[in-house]
Amino acid sequence: MAVIKRYSPEIGPVIANVPAGQRGDRFAQRTSYLGYAAYDFAVDGGAVSTITPKQNTVIPINAIITEVIISVGATTVGSTGNVSIGLSAGGAGAAALLANTARASLSTGSIFQGVPVQSATGANTAYIKMSAAGSVTVTIATNALTAGRLEVFIKYVLPVE
Repeated sequence: MAVIKRYSPEIGPVIANVPAGQRGDRFAQRTSYLGYAAYDFAVDGGAVSTITPKQNTVIPINAIITEVIISVGATTVGSTGNVSIGLSAGGAGAAALLANTARASLSTGSIFQGVPVQSATGANTAYIKMSAAGSVTVTIATNALTAGRLEVFIKYVLPVE
């Protein structure tokens, strides 16, 4: 049995046991899901590289990512450089969810709207459809991090295909 987190605007996050490969009833097929990943320097390290955080989620094949929020729990510390957040497979690469962002911007309490970003009119042409299942990745560029914690919330839907 796989544990799938789904999100309902009426009741918030719900955890349901659903056999692998099944999406459940009609309600579940039309419900948004909430993926979660957390990068923590103390757990995941901070070398210049692409890191798959240990606390992570797998976004399934064919999922359509509709919203991404990044919350900074502890300031990312390093001399200079950028951090980006992406997907290991099936998305649009290392900066698919958050483009290169200066470390100085990633301070405690900051919240970022990741990709896709919805305009004020509600128009959006940047949804990401997963061509393969993939996990969240954090790419550290230029110089290593010496501290920091980020949480990534990914809202997605699974079309009935």
